[in-house]
Amino acid sequence: MRIYLKDPRRLHKTELQAVWDVSFNALEQDSRVFMGVIPFLVSDNIAQEFFEITDDDNLSEDFRLCTGGFGYVSALLRSSPDLSNSISEAIEPLLTLALIKRDKDARIFSCHGIVQMQFRYFLPPEERQQAFDYAVELVYHAFPKQSGTTNKNQVYQDWMRCNGYLQHVLSLKGNFMEERKHSKKFRAPSLFCELLKDCQR
Repeated sequence: MRIYLKDPRRLHKTELQAVWDVSFNALEQDSRVFMGVIPFLVSDNIAQEFFEITDDDNLSEDFRLCTGGFGYVSALLRSSPDLSNSISEAIEPLLTLALIKRDKDARIFSCHGIVQMQFRYFLPPEERQQAFDYAVELVYHAFPKQSGTTNKNQVYQDWMRCNGYLQHVLSLKGNFMEERKHSKKFRAPSLFCELLKDCQR
């Protein structure tokens, strides 16, 4: 564990890489896109609400057109608390391979921290950037907006949700800083800057 904590990237790229690659390479595009977002969020409290996107949400064109992306599958999540066939097909391999867990009652997903780290290192730089952008977009659209809110009770309810989602904002920030240490080409999308500004982070 001491060796691992000292340089996790080296171990993930050498000794442990072959073990993970078998599982990761078997993933279809839908599962890969879904899994790509997970490493940038807090591991044990990923709300299903993040993936409940409607056509009314201001999503980027790239996000909507992503093959296997959330633009076409997330609306199915919103229509029913039970996973639709399309979503099930994307998530089932991840559950079968024990890459993620799902609590149906609490409506949350979870993923072990080591699996998160390994999958992030598994993704090529371009795909990792895209996954980060998607994670930012999901959190941004789920995060309550305070502008125009005049009802004090509504502000309080939103504050409770903000408190729950803030951990994911901090996770995005920490992961961004980590990625920038290794590559100056890793960029922050404009929504990320807006999200940090809204959260005063």
